Amino acid sequence: MITLRFLWRQKKVQRVPLQSTKKKKKITKKMSTVDSDRQREMARERKRRQRERIKADAMMYQREKEKERERYQKRKLEGKLKPISERSKREQRKQRKMWRKNNHTYQAKKKLNKNNTEGLGDAQPSVSIKIKLGRKKVLSTRSKTSNLLLKERHLRKRQEKMTVKWKNKYFYLKNKVKNNEPPTPKKAVEKRLLREEIQEKLRRNYSLAKF
Repeated sequence: MITLRFLWRQKKVQRVPLQSTKKKKKITKKMSTVDSDRQREMARERKRRQRERIKADAMMYQREKEKERERYQKRKLEGKLKPISERSKREQRKQRKMWRKNNHTYQAKKKLNKNNTEGLGDAQPSVSIKIKLGRKKVLSTRSKTSNLLLKERHLRKRQEKMTVKWKNKYFYLKNKVKNNEPPTPKKAVEKRLLREEIQEKLRRNYSLAKF
């Protein structure tokens, strides 16, 4: 005869593996969280090293800044970045708090760099200062070169337009002289002088455009 005590013991025996599986699940969950934290830390370290490599190279740093500006303008055009006036009061407070925090960090770094440079005195500038000076020199040279190229392009276009204009005028007067009756001596002299003047201007503009 099966008693209640026997049934109770059977249930107790069946519960044991369930508890062990629960413990295993908890252990695996903890291990997975630890692995994910380690992976995130490794990813952050890789990004930090990449940022340092980019900052060390002036050209690479400039290209990265240009990409960031393009991404910002794209997000702004797509409407993903709202101006602060269109945000809610809570978002405005949050954004202003972030600005104050960033400004405080920037001013603290600026003050620290200033104190370090004053303490060094006439010593040899550090690597970061050399990088900044090299970056400024590269940017100034690039801007000067681009400005010179733009000026040359504008001058060339203007000279080409003037050449075409005077050439058309010359051919127009030439055809007009051919079609009309023989002019008087005075008009012939005036036309000849005008033609010589136009030819001289064409020759000058053509030589400038060729240069």
